[in-house]
Amino acid sequence: MRCGEFLGGDFINTPFPRGISMTLVLPKFDTLTTAVRKTWDKAPATETLVAFANTAGGDLYIGVDNDGRPVGVDCPERIIRNIATAARRICPSMIGCISAEVLRENEIAVVHVHVTAGNLRPYSMIPDRPESVYVRTESASVPASLADIARIVRETPITPFEAQPSAVQTLSFNAMNAFCAQAGVIIPPKRELRYGLWDGTLGCWTNLALLCSDQSSTELILTEFADDAMHTVVRTLKIKGSIFKALRA
Repeated sequence: MRCGEFLGGDFINTPFPRGISMTLVLPKFDTLTTAVRKTWDKAPATETLVAFANTAGGDLYIGVDNDGRPVGVDCPERIIRNIATAARRICPSMIGCISAEVLRENEIAVVHVHVTAGNLRPYSMIPDRPESVYVRTESASVPASLADIARIVRETPITPFEAQPSAVQTLSFNAMNAFCAQAGVIIPPKRELRYGLWDGTLGCWTNLALLCSDQSSTELILTEFADDAMHTVVRTLKIKGSIFKALRA
């Protein structure tokens, strides 16, 4: 039974019906694709999430002891928010391949995190630090060897930058809509998947959407020259934000 979940970076909280209970079926020990933790401990939990994404995906249960008994956690929704923050800080962001929910049995709350094998592997806890890349071996998350990283790179399909999940998932498109309205065009980003702004499979905004959005931090420098030789600069314009602001400049 779900009490809250985040999908594609947005946290959704729905009240859990009081008086309803269920019997939780939980793993009794760690395997290649399952892990149990008694409490939320950011570093080892993040290592497990990264290892799942770099290997075959998996499920992490927080609030379960080593014998598979649910002991519960306090403030499960806060733990889910912490997971979302940790997922965004992984390089590249893992927000598109993680979902989380709160499972309850009577008054006991267990956080269940599901991770799919990422399509932007290898994932690392720290950018440009090979030693922060983790993989799953049997029942443990361990640092990947250089051979492991090379294998992951070979096996992972190359996804263009603009098609990758955006690290920012709360986006608005006022500049884009205004530009399109002038041209008599309407682009509903989540319905018209052909434009590549919304990933319907992962349920998240792409980097292309971020570039088009009002939240874009991209800075463009437009230079006008006096002639084709480009020896004399007439003016320079610096534009920050949606690329549609540059098109209207």
